Amino acid sequence: MDTAYVHTVLQAWAVLSVLYTLVAVKYSHLMKNNPGFFTINFTEFGWLLLIVLFAPVITVFMLVLLAYRQLVRVLIKLKHGKDFGGLLNAADAVHVLETSRESKLGVLFVLKYKKSNPTSFYQTFENAVYSTSLIICPKTRAIFQKSMGYFYYLKNQVTLSECIHKITVTNDGKKVTDKSTFMQFLHEREDTPLPKDNAGLWDVFIGTNPIQWKSENTDEDADFYPILFRYHHSLFDGYHLLKTIFNNFSDERLPKQVTQQGGLPTVRCTMSAWIRSYIQHLGIIVITPWRLFMLTKTLAKDCNMLCGKKLRNEKLFGFNIEETPYYVDSIKTAKKKVPGTSFTDVVLTAISMALTKYFNASGDVPSHITVATPEVPHATNLLQIATTRNTKKQSVCENKVKFSLRKLPIGKQHMSADKKLELISQQGSYFKNPTAVEADYTVTHTLFALLPVPMLVRLFNTARYTAIVTNLPGPRATSFCNGHSLQDIVAWSISKETTRTGISFLISTYDNRLGVTMTADRAIISRYEDIDSIVKNIYIAIDDLTNSINHNDIAKAG
Repeated sequence: MDTAYVHTVLQAWAVLSVLYTLVAVKYSHLMKNNPGFFTINFTEFGWLLLIVLFAPVITVFMLVLLAYRQLVRVLIKLKHGKDFGGLLNAADAVHVLETSRESKLGVLFVLKYKKSNPTSFYQTFENAVYSTSLIICPKTRAIFQKSMGYFYYLKNQVTLSECIHKITVTNDGKKVTDKSTFMQFLHEREDTPLPKDNAGLWDVFIGTNPIQWKSENTDEDADFYPILFRYHHSLFDGYHLLKTIFNNFSDERLPKQVTQQGGLPTVRCTMSAWIRSYIQHLGIIVITPWRLFMLTKTLAKDCNMLCGKKLRNEKLFGFNIEETPYYVDSIKTAKKKVPGTSFTDVVLTAISMALTKYFNASGDVPSHITVATPEVPHATNLLQIATTRNTKKQSVCENKVKFSLRKLPIGKQHMSADKKLELISQQGSYFKNPTAVEADYTVTHTLFALLPVPMLVRLFNTARYTAIVTNLPGPRATSFCNGHSLQDIVAWSISKETTRTGISFLISTYDNRLGVTMTADRAIISRYEDIDSIVKNIYIAIDDLTNSINHNDIAKAG
């Protein structure tokens, strides 16, 4: 290719990017209406222009890294032969920077199992696990190792029997295990390694005794039994784990996605669609330098009592699930009354209000905190379990998470609940611009795939954010393995030592009931009572927020 042509293309890219950057800085909705969260000074703007102008140099550097990565791939392949499962992709590689204990997630399923069933609960679900598509997904039988700066998978290193365990906890010999004893078991499992001394990627614990999940069991013909799935974040994100579970165990199946492999909507091959796609991808290329700068700009430097301490890798978690549907509908009503507001915006506002109470009680109140909000394309598909049974079982061992960082107001004590919602939703609308989101995805996944682990660790070590907040939609009530009712789902998220983030919240909506799980490293919060209080205050905050919105509606009508 003519070098003069390449030079012209790169210069045109630089010029368009500079023009876009000028417009973005001056006219961004976020910059105008929320200047307290993101401001750019003269020095930072100079660095931004340097990023744009040195784009060709950056491109050459990335190509060198690409060549090195390909060399590493070839050398490891020669060493391990057919057992080599490939280098970890960008989304997976991010989650092996931490220890396996930090990147380990859990999902607890509590089911009603009929006493009349001739087969034990354990035997029924052990057989179900052996018959799932998990056994044909190569990553479920793999371990990961590191060589020459990159992590890679080794296939066929773990057997299914190594991943299936019994929950044998009892309560002084009683037939039914009380809830507090079972919760103690859950906390202990956090410190239990995954198979192959934490090199394995998942396991499952199946109950052998019923548990006293509710204070009263109104169904005398059935008992509550637990199933605990633990998995490393490099194997699944939360959405793809639940999709795999429902596709393999549920008596109903999730609908197939009408999407391409990359997650973009499938479009008809018409000229107008091609032109729109071309313009979108051109836009992504043009704004990439700006988004690269925003990535570095939004790498938070939080400094508060909940962030910055060296983690102990010992977790506490607390959760609450409402008994009957109320709060999910309340949140949906609130977001309909405030145009441009999402379900996540309302939840983040409630978390902001609950944490404000916690900080106020301590006397150490920051002006704001930064939270990471992972989002997965098509996660709302979990809301739509098909009404007709699809006998095809699928495992989807994937990570397709896109992260955005939000700043939640804390120290503004006189700010009304609806004003907090307005500030948070403004950030949401900015970060969820489709072209900007795809540009972010391109930038981060290119960087995370190409950078060797030491460089990635240094990059993440420059950031400090307080919490991770995950919104995981859930389907309507369903049953597993021929009629055993799925009562509750309790899921919890990760911590990240690289960013000193020891707090996480996971929001679930199974059976149209709001579930909130909070996880905290003991270095950050050492008392379960504090976690329980924060979780309860989130529900109270939702009530306060919806009351404030309703009051404003009445005032406007009057």
